Amino acid sequence: MASLGSLTLDGDDGSYPTAVGFWLRSKCSFNVQDARQGDWQVELKQEHDAAVARCKSVLAPDEVVAHGRSAIEVTLDHVCFRLNDPLELKAEPRDYVMLTREGDGRVLTYYSTAPFDVRVGPIGVRVFDKEGNEKLPEKTEPIWMPVLRYYRLSQTREDIFDAYRYMFLAFEALLQSLWPIQARERESDWLERAVGELAKRINLAPYATPGAIDVVNDFVRSQYSSVRLPLFHSKRSSLTLPHEGLEEKTVAIAYSSLTRLCRDALNEFFKLGGQSGVVTNFAFQRGLTGLFEEMPEFVCSEDPSAVDPAERTFTPRGFPVHRFPHLELEAPSNSGERSIIATLPLDDELRRLNVRRVGLVNKGTPGVVGVIDNPLSLARVDKFRCVIAFKFINRNTPRGT
Repeated sequence: MASLGSLTLDGDDGSYPTAVGFWLRSKCSFNVQDARQGDWQVELKQEHDAAVARCKSVLAPDEVVAHGRSAIEVTLDHVCFRLNDPLELKAEPRDYVMLTREGDGRVLTYYSTAPFDVRVGPIGVRVFDKEGNEKLPEKTEPIWMPVLRYYRLSQTREDIFDAYRYMFLAFEALLQSLWPIQARERESDWLERAVGELAKRINLAPYATPGAIDVVNDFVRSQYSSVRLPLFHSKRSSLTLPHEGLEEKTVAIAYSSLTRLCRDALNEFFKLGGQSGVVTNFAFQRGLTGLFEEMPEFVCSEDPSAVDPAERTFTPRGFPVHRFPHLELEAPSNSGERSIIATLPLDDELRRLNVRRVGLVNKGTPGVVGVIDNPLSLARVDKFRCVIAFKFINRNTPRGT
C-alpha cells in the first residue's frame, strides 16, 4: 500500500487512484475517518501528525491538491468542534504528498519547499564636512503608535490570511492617526477620503493595478472591496472562506502591496526608518544553477537519521542509497522560486522501500537533505517523483514583499 506513515494513500485495498496528504502542526488525539464528502474520504490517526484525503475519481494534480485540502479542512472543522481537538495544517501549503495517475501507472509525488534565506548585515555610512571632520548623525528616539503593534503581529503570522488581517488593521490605524473618521461617515467613504489624502504625499501607482487611471479608487477596490471585506465578514462564506474562497495567491499579492505602502507612509509621515538591503532574484537564480551543477545526483534512502549540518555522508547509518535517473532544474523565473524535479521509475525491489530521506549529493557528499518524518511507502506505485521548490527569502525586507 502506498502510504504516508501509517496512513494509506490508495486505501487498504488499493481502490483509490487519487490522494493527497498534508502535515499537521500537531498530532491528532483520535482516529478519525470521514467519508461523507462525495468521492473523498479523509483519515487522521491518533498520535500521527498528518492527514490524508483519498478520492475515487482520477483527477488532475491541481484538482487533487485543491479539492483534497478542502476536504481535509472540513474534517478538521468537525474534529475541532465535536472532539475538542483543534488541529491545523502546517503553514506552507506546498508541502504535501500526492498520488495521481499518469497513463496506466501510479505516481507518488513528494513536494517540499526549501527556504533559501539570505540576510545582509547593516551597512555603515560615515559623513564628513568640508574640513574633514566626521559628522555624527542626530539621534532621535523613535515614536510608538498602535500601527506598529498591528504591523508586528502581521509579520509574525505564518498564515497569509491572518497576516493580511493584521496588516489591514495597521493600515486603518495609520489612516486614523492622520485623518480620523468623522461622525456618521461611512467606513468606505472615510477610507476613500483618507487614501485620497495619502495620495497627495505618496504616489499610489506602484501599489495599484498597472495602468489604472484612478489609482485611489483602484487601490480601495483591490484592497478593501476585494480582500479586506471578504476576510473580515462571513455573510457570504461560500465565497470568502479562508483557504477555499479567496485564493492564497490573491491575498499574498494584496498583502505585499499593502505592506510596502504601510512602510512608505510611516516613513513619510513619522520618519521611523528601518534597515533594508537587497540580494537580487538574479543572484538567487544564478546561485541555484551553480548548486545544481555541483550536485549532479538526486538520491533517496530509508535512513531515519535526523539532519546534522556537519554530516559528510547522505546516510549516516549506512543505509543503501537509490539514485534517481531523471533529474531536471526548472528554467529561471522572476518569481523568487525554482524547483528541482527528480523521477525514479520503480521495480518490485524499489516498491518495498519506506523512504525517509531525499536530496542532492556530489560523489556521496550531501548538499541538500530533506528528512521525511512519516516514511513514504512506495508499494503499488510505478514512479516516485520528488519536487523540491527553493524559495528565495530576503530577510532584509518585510515578509511578503
